[in-house]
Parts: sequence; structure tokens; C-alpha cells
Amino acid sequence: MRVLLISPHLTFHHSEYSVPLKSQLLGLRSIAAVLQRAGHEVDIHDYFTTADHFYPINDQFIRFGLTDQEILAQIRNFSPDVIGISSMFNSHAHDAHHVAKLAKQCRPNCLLIFGGAHPSEHWKWAMKDANIDICVIGEGERTIAELIDRAAKQQNFQGLKGIVHRVDGKVVQEEKRPLIDNLDDLPFPDRTLAPQALADKNNETQKNKFIMRPPVGFIQTSRGCPRKCYYCTYVNVFSRKWRPRSAQHVVDEIQMLHEQHVPDGHYYFTYQRVLFEDSFEEPDRHRNNKSVPNIGKDWVRRRPAVKDYGNYSHSIAPETMRRYFPKLYDKRFGH
Repeated sequence: MRVLLISPHLTFHHSEYSVPLKSQLLGLRSIAAVLQRAGHEVDIHDYFTTADHFYPINDQFIRFGLTDQEILAQIRNFSPDVIGISSMFNSHAHDAHHVAKLAKQCRPNCLLIFGGAHPSEHWKWAMKDANIDICVIGEGERTIAELIDRAAKQQNFQGLKGIVHRVDGKVVQEEKRPLIDNLDDLPFPDRTLAPQALADKNNETQKNKFIMRPPVGFIQTSRGCPRKCYYCTYVNVFSRKWRPRSAQHVVDEIQMLHEQHVPDGHYYFTYQRVLFEDSFEEPDRHRNNKSVPNIGKDWVRRRPAVKDYGNYSHSIAPETMRRYFPKLYDKRFGH
């Protein structure tokens, strides 16, 4: 089947002065890789584009990303059988729902799927939108793969774990899908799709004075977080159970990133640094003491010229430091 995965545009009130940051869309790329392995034709559309592409949509709100006409044209051009829309934050859920409305305008018979932190937590709210056919709850790779396989065979979705759907007009939540315990079973995120999103992120990091030697490739080395920060939606998708990838698997992806050539206009760039987009230190000291050095040692073995692990920067949230500086930081987040 032809499957289109979408990262929506973003809308802000004109009084907000923060500029949204680009994403390398690792979640959508991971799902795309799983679907391609299953034999489906997949593409990723990034409707946010860049933080420099913004315009007022009325006297109160500003949109970062493509216009409605541009979105409709891109969807029509691909002509998907299935459309999956990422909806990560409640504050931007209206953007995802707006894209769903546009998608159904030009592809009324397509199967439209919502996924991400927003529908995983607020699926009742999401399913009030008649444009949404199915919500995927939690991790999406295995659920969407099975879902699209059933759709291709024209089977119903009853009993499919990890979804919320409609049966005879009634919204039904199916059984929760077990977590993916062995993350090494997943293919690497497909970074050949939506190359402009990678190029835009590279241009963004080039301006960041805290990043040495960009371009920077982003890697997720684990999933899950046992913390209970009340403001965080991460656990709605990946749960509180911490699951690491093996050092070997992470290094294989680093090797792939280092050798990959990403198109950017009239030239190509290669990744010079990697950034681990997860918390691998706090959840489990065993991982910190063994797995992370193993990543470094394996990389050194593959590249003898490297003298050390090359870790030059570590970003730590203030609340994480309460263990080490309790007098300086005494807020309590779920403890």
C-alpha cells in the first residue's frame, strides 16, 4: 500500500516569541523503515519546513510551515491509501487535526491514522474528530505494521492491540500492545526520506554556538523513562520502563550516519557528530557504567584514529541535578 507519514505545520499565538526547533523526525522514520521492510511504499512529508518560513494566518496567530494549498497539492501528488499524522503535543493538536481535515478533503477514502503523545493520552478527544479513523496508542512500529497489513487484506481491525477505532459508529479501545523489549529488532530510521528536513535541521544546528563540528546526527539509544515529571508526555508513548539498545546496534547506526551523504540543495553533507536524544544516564547506572563506554570502545575499534570517545557536551535538566545538588534544587517532580 501507499503510505504517507506527516509531520504537521505549527501554529503559535503572535505574542509567543519562542521559535520552534526542527526535528529530524526519528519517530516517523522508524515507522517508515518498518513499513518498507514489510513491502509498502512509504513517504514522509514535513509540513513545518523551517522556522524562517512563517506568516500570519489572522490577526492573532502565526503559522510556521506550508500553506493549505501546498499541503493539499503534496497529498494529491502522492495519492496515498493510508495517511499517518504525528500529533505529539496537546498545544499543537489543532494543527494535526487541521491536516487531517485537508487530507480527507482530497483523499476521502484513505485510512487516516493519528499517532503520538497526544492521541495516546487523549484518544477520546482525538476520536471526536470524524476525520480520524484510528488512533495508535503508544509505540507505533508494530501496531501500524499489523494495521496496514490488515488494511491491505481488507480485514477488520477488531482485536488489533494498541489501537482505538470505530465499530458500528462506536469508539472502541482495543487491548494495550506490549512494549518492544528488544529494540535491536527494529530497523534503523530511514533517513533517505524527507531529506530536506535533515538539511533544514543541519542549517539550524550550524547556527548553534554550543554545537561543535556540525552537522549533527540524532540517535535514540533507549526508550522509556522511570521518572514522574508531571509535565512530560514522553511516557505516554514509550512508558516508564527503560529499555536500552545494545552498544553494538547503536555503533552500527553511528557508522551508517558517518557514511551517509545527505542532499542539501546543490551539495551533500555528512554527519560529523552524533547526539543521543534520550536519557541514558539517570535511569540505570549499570547502563552508564557499561553500555555507554562500550559504544565508545566499539567506535574506537572501528576508527583507530579516534583517541577518545569524543563526548564534549552533556545537557542535563535542572531537576535531574537534585540528586547531586539538593540544596540548590529542591523541587519535587513525582518523588
